[in-house]
Amino acid sequence: MSKLWIFGDSYAELPHENYIDHPDYIAPYQQQLAEMLNVDELEVHGNPGTSASWCYLKVKEKFPDIKPTDYVFIVWTSRHRKWFIKDKPEHANIYLKDIHKIMHRDEADAIKSYIAYLKNDEQDALELNAYASAIAYSCASNGIAYIAVAGFNEDEQLMFNPYVEVEGNLGNVCFEEFVNQETWERCLGSSGFVDRRLNHMSWESHDALAKKLYKSLTAREKLDLTTGFPKGKWEHAKDYAKYNDSIVHFWDVRYDSQGRRLTLAGNNHHPGLNKTNRKFFMADMKRRPKSGLHR
Repeated sequence: MSKLWIFGDSYAELPHENYIDHPDYIAPYQQQLAEMLNVDELEVHGNPGTSASWCYLKVKEKFPDIKPTDYVFIVWTSRHRKWFIKDKPEHANIYLKDIHKIMHRDEADAIKSYIAYLKNDEQDALELNAYASAIAYSCASNGIAYIAVAGFNEDEQLMFNPYVEVEGNLGNVCFEEFVNQETWERCLGSSGFVDRRLNHMSWESHDALAKKLYKSLTAREKLDLTTGFPKGKWEHAKDYAKYNDSIVHFWDVRYDSQGRRLTLAGNNHHPGLNKTNRKFFMADMKRRPKSGLHR
């Protein structure tokens, strides 16, 4: 029995369960990779807006169950996210402009004071590097195939990958799909600051990432996240605003970039479903479309 484990933030999360039965279903990279690896089980712990400390905790909790025959892929989020409120791990992005709209005012004021008086970038970098190094060492010492990537460009050098060389980060993949920063802001603005791409990637990028991860996990080929992905795909906001129009409600869009709670039109949104801890036996996924369909 082998298993694929994936941990991280919104780069790792799976869509809501009901997405499986939608006629426009497209297999995300997590399912594609599990199929390529021919594992018996896929387990994903992905929670948008969380910090590296939340991810580290989830890996430590599950590590006794991870076997040498398993595969582990982790996306480490920004060093600047902080899990300050125990029951609100998804609100670790402390730089949200309207943070007082999703937290109690006392909590929001305390966070603003932290940013103003206690923030230490060097300490943030050391903490992320320590988390990434500890998990990498644990996997390496137990003979587990393991790859870690950064979700943001500034954190790429903090990763530790003894199993395989990694170049680039998923931030590159995400943002380089737009022709420039101004276009990214315009496109996101056209859709209420909701990323219409699951895991912040177009479906072409999902395909490319799954294939690259497969080669790196099995043949220990260098994982190059700087090439082989679409670049400049998005130029006009009107095109982006229509992307995934029939299925975008199946992934986490509870809050926009300013921390405002969203109410989605239609009856297809299922906020009660748990996406943070998702487990599938691959034998049960045979009825789901294989990778490559609907492309």
